[in-house]
Amino acid sequence: MTPILDVRNLSIDYLANGIALHAVEDINFQINKGRSLALVGESGCGKTTTMLSLLRLLPAEGRIVSGKIIYAGTDLLSLSEVQMREYRWNRMAIVFQGAMNALNPVQRISDQIAESIMRQPHTRVSRKQALSQVGDLIEIVGIPEDRARQYPHQFSGGMRQRAMIAMALACKPDILIADEPTTALDVMIQAQILSLLQSLQRDLGLAVLLVTHDLGVVAEVCDDVLVMYGGKVAEYGTVDEIFNNPCHPYTQRLLEAFPDVNNPTAALASIPGHPPALDEIPLGCRFEPRCHLRTEICKSVSPTARDHNPGHIVACHHAE
Repeated sequence: MTPILDVRNLSIDYLANGIALHAVEDINFQINKGRSLALVGESGCGKTTTMLSLLRLLPAEGRIVSGKIIYAGTDLLSLSEVQMREYRWNRMAIVFQGAMNALNPVQRISDQIAESIMRQPHTRVSRKQALSQVGDLIEIVGIPEDRARQYPHQFSGGMRQRAMIAMALACKPDILIADEPTTALDVMIQAQILSLLQSLQRDLGLAVLLVTHDLGVVAEVCDDVLVMYGGKVAEYGTVDEIFNNPCHPYTQRLLEAFPDVNNPTAALASIPGHPPALDEIPLGCRFEPRCHLRTEICKSVSPTARDHNPGHIVACHHAE
């Protein structure tokens, strides 16, 4: 199947005092229509930077230095800013982390969603027509229609997250990017949001890119997993491969740090140290200072991402 999104050798730098810091290096992944991919890793590993780069929404100090972002055969990095507007939100849409901060506190929910509809390029929609479509959108995400004219502060955290998803769906995208959509929500509301994402993926045929550090969320809703560490790919494969046959020491430790419902008394693992700062990247493997399997080669040679099994990619000298 031809992927709807194909990211090839993507590298991103941040400029700090004239020095280029490598935030993301040589990232590769694909998403097929109707499937979901999780970007997983600790804070600072490059997940959000990768996500923002797909729609060229990096902050001013960020720049894409190499690679391709191919949507349905078109390299988005070759487009002008005016051309890019036809893809942003209309082909790929983002649900940002922190729904309360992402929503305008002085505008009604219905007005904010209607604005997204009215801003579609090549579409002339009046405000009245846009507001009439809002009712259908919020019904899809489970918000009662009579709540549409309320303000964000009148919504619970879960309701605000649903409103953000409705806004992202307003332009009928093919790809929905969700950045930590369950952060700060209680367990029951998290389950509802995850169930909503699954039903939208199934009913609308969406491709979903989920940015998260919660492996429980990944196991519940995703088809494929890309584990990132220090801005690089550590491991990439299907959910079954990653959870049942993890080959990178980092992935193994992440899974061992997650509670096992079949063995609730088992001690949880921990990873000593912390992820590398952008100006303190190790010469060899970026995980080497924290790795329990490290050897001399890990200190001086950066491992190449290679196929461990068909469709299962690992960047580790000791994957076997």
